[in-house]
Amino acid sequence: MIIANRNLYNNFDELERKIHLESLALTLGLAVVVRLSFSLLDSTKLIAFRAEISHLVVFIGVTYLVCIIVNTRRYS
Repeated sequence: MIIANRNLYNNFDELERKIHLESLALTLGLAVVVRLSFSLLDSTKLIAFRAEISHLVVFIGVTYLVCIIVNTRRYS
């Protein structure tokens, strides 16, 4: 999967590559901040449910999708 994504990004033009790399960077930063915050809230029992990794996976997917849409509109 990593090699397939690398090949996909290598076939992008400069604008597509810029859109995706900016989206990936923002998604990674937000995922780290949200995961650390979410874990801290779970360990101090400030949230009523258990912090699961599936929540983070969904958050990453939605954040990446939103970033792609925003960046595509911004550079179009």
